[in-house]
Amino acid sequence: MIGDQIVPVDQLAKSYIVLRTYPINRQVDATEYAFIMATKPNTTFNMVDASGSSTLETLINAGDMYELPVTSEYYMVEASEPLYVYHLSAMLKNPVQESGASLPPSMYFIQSRDMAFYKSNSSAANALNHYIFVITHKDNIDGFSVNGSSTVIVPSSFSPFHANTGLSDWRYTRLHINAWTAGVNTVKNTKGAFSLGYMFSDNTCGSYGYLSGFGDFSFPEISYKCEGQSLTLYAGYAKNYRWWKGPAADVNNNPTIIGTSSSYTDRQTKRATTLLRLIRILRK
Repeated sequence: MIGDQIVPVDQLAKSYIVLRTYPINRQVDATEYAFIMATKPNTTFNMVDASGSSTLETLINAGDMYELPVTSEYYMVEASEPLYVYHLSAMLKNPVQESGASLPPSMYFIQSRDMAFYKSNSSAANALNHYIFVITHKDNIDGFSVNGSSTVIVPSSFSPFHANTGLSDWRYTRLHINAWTAGVNTVKNTKGAFSLGYMFSDNTCGSYGYLSGFGDFSFPEISYKCEGQSLTLYAGYAKNYRWWKGPAADVNNNPTIIGTSSSYTDRQTKRATTLLRLIRILRK
């Protein structure tokens, strides 16, 4: 039996990256699938694979589902309305392995820089296979450490996405980690956020899931700085950014835009007031 915890519709998104769990050159016993389900009528979505080829589909009714055979290294899925994407891993032929399934988070919900997971105990008799899947911005690929070591996940581990995906600033990797220490492993990045998935399988069970969360990006409501100090806010990943000072309601009142990049730095200049109002972000 395979399953994953359901996610509320208001926590879903329109953009997903589906990374194949096993490399293309591994002989598998069952086709890997991504099941794409609409939450609203007349939802169109485009799927771009690793060769740059694209397929456009439409789901007429909410609840309608499309079965995508995951025969490419990855797929970029972009939709007109929020989607569920349920990813079922493949199974190895020799030795026979079990499969797992996961609801991968949207690429624009990636916001963690420090994640830990439990690697199950490996056994030669069970021929366990362990993989992790990492997606991050290209500027972050030299900022990784695993259990304190910076020599495990290195820039050469990563590959670019095809230009047709629109992900020229993103990188991904799939790492075979059988040799990693059994137990808790901690992955960190000093430069930015990343998405992390983990899968293991043997001839008795399989497990697959993402540690990255669902839900929109958020900041603390208040930051305190002394006069002359600066504060840099990082907005995570998004398609577009608009920064302004003032209430969130100003989004509908033509606010004065003070920045359009993924980060913004503000300096405290008033001696009497050390309260710096949060700068809001609008994500499209």
